Amino acid sequence: MSLKFQADSTHDWTVAQHLLWLNATNGAFLNVPFASQVVYELHSTEGCKEESCFWIEVIYNGEHLLFDCEDPARCLWSEFGAAIGDNFIQTTTRYKDECA
Repeated sequence: MSLKFQADSTHDWTVAQHLLWLNATNGAFLNVPFASQVVYELHSTEGCKEESCFWIEVIYNGEHLLFDCEDPARCLWSEFGAAIGDNFIQTTTRYKDECA
């Protein structure tokens, strides 16, 4: 598996909204310090070829965000999708209006 990396830069207000959107169980994000970061890590076991051997870790300023998963800091791919799935706008029509 090759390493892939993406970095995005944003303002603290956008990071705060992102944290609220994630709705982590250990989140009480009243103050987002300058230069805060949210890191998504996708992991898998050696030779993984199925969705069941992938997991997600989300780290905010060095601390794992916790979700409603069997292992709260290390959600299986399907668990993570279920944990944040309700946060997405499910539409195929008015997305421009809903995202404006």
